[in-house]
Amino acid sequence: MTPPTPDETRNGKNISRPADDVPRPGGRERGWLLLGRPWWQGVGAIAGGVGVVVTILVAYIDSRKDPDPPPANNINGNCNVQGDGQASCYNVLPPSPVSRAGLKASLSRVHSSRLLFAGTPDQLPTPPPYTRENAGSHCVAWKDFIDNDPRFYREKISLTVDLSAGEQEQVVIREIRAEIFDRKRISAAVMPIQCQYGGGSPGGYFITVDTVRSRVTVAPADDLGNEAEMPPATVSLTEAGYTSSRVSVVSAPGYLYSGKVVIDATINGQERTLEYGDATRPLRWSDDSNLFDSGAYDWDLKGGQWLLFADQDAFWASLS
Repeated sequence: MTPPTPDETRNGKNISRPADDVPRPGGRERGWLLLGRPWWQGVGAIAGGVGVVVTILVAYIDSRKDPDPPPANNINGNCNVQGDGQASCYNVLPPSPVSRAGLKASLSRVHSSRLLFAGTPDQLPTPPPYTRENAGSHCVAWKDFIDNDPRFYREKISLTVDLSAGEQEQVVIREIRAEIFDRKRISAAVMPIQCQYGGGSPGGYFITVDTVRSRVTVAPADDLGNEAEMPPATVSLTEAGYTSSRVSVVSAPGYLYSGKVVIDATINGQERTLEYGDATRPLRWSDDSNLFDSGAYDWDLKGGQWLLFADQDAFWASLS
């Protein structure tokens, strides 16, 4: 065994190898040489070469990337993303609160129950039928029948005006007036008619439109003596709820009138005008309550004809 050379001593230990493993002049060591170098230098060379290849490959891949890709879009709302990545979106807004503020006018059932017919009894047309169950209030069934015949006039015009509002809403009636299209003196025979018996009065406010004095007053229904000029007085609803007003038109007796009622209001700060009646279908009225002192005509269900009833007791007795 050949003594080890100094460089064959590792960690203080002698490394022995067979005689045929001794380096030969001009030759290559078997097992200990790689690529003409000691094996550890050969492995390092290969690793260095692979590192160069990897570096070149990474540089090539980086060169293929977009150097400054566009920023990602933030998609808000309700979106529908397609397969190609395109998105169609629309914003979803919170629903707006539904307003309950409103103003509505209608003929008062109770206080529009008496009529005048400009003609004689034999000229009275046959009214729409009504049943015994609604005998006490058949003005509703006759409304179109009355409104479409210009010979019928209501004894006083009385409207019910309803106000409604929701939370943080406001409805204000600022002014009411009656506009007269035509006025003619009663010179021929007129017939008093009644189609409503009994009934109560609405709450809220009573508003009187006086066409003779050109004056409008308003008073609480439960304190009629406490009336005020309108304007400047108003009827207001400033909280969630409902209220109503009865509007009565007062005119000089002895005449037949046609016209309309105009209500100026503010609903949630916006000015509104409500008209009841127009030139083609006007309101028609009279103010001659004395014509009912001797009774009124109504349709007799049993006999199928117009009859003069002295009072409401006589009408109810005809139904028995």
